[in-house]
Amino acid sequence: MHTLLKELLIPQPTEEKPVEVKDYPYGFRQRTVKQYWVETTKHGQRVVTRTLNPKTSLWNKPKKSTYSDIRVLYRNRDNGHIENDGLSFTYAGQQELDNFLKDYPEDALSDYQQSQLKLLRAIIKTRKHVKVSLVTNPNKEEQERIETNNEKTNKQLRLIFEHYIREEKDK
Repeated sequence: MHTLLKELLIPQPTEEKPVEVKDYPYGFRQRTVKQYWVETTKHGQRVVTRTLNPKTSLWNKPKKSTYSDIRVLYRNRDNGHIENDGLSFTYAGQQELDNFLKDYPEDALSDYQQSQLKLLRAIIKTRKHVKVSLVTNPNKEEQERIETNNEKTNKQLRLIFEHYIREEKDK
């Protein structure tokens, strides 16, 4: 979706201060209120929604999405709907990060989201030092050499990653 059609919700809604959509469809004929917010836990961030049952005036059970490392809510200016976007460290590279920041300026994001962006930048820089080689059916000697090499490589990558983390935090 084009950046001009996305209006980032600032500050990002929380369970204590959700964004509410009134006159939301409920069943075939009824209308209700729907709430949206971003939940942040040790697992990352996810979107949570819930609707108000118009018959009982009680909130229905919240519906929770899958976790991402960063998740944002925005209003689609084309249709007024609340939508979400995010980044996952597993799949995101420099291009995905650049595209995300075109749509959602870093200074408009929460402290948690900004710290996650620093972590992602360090991961992207560290990935540049990774080279993968595939070995099929290694003999015992080769397997031992591979395992020793992997241990050394993991230690080196950890040091490189820690360096980039410090570099990002110092910015």
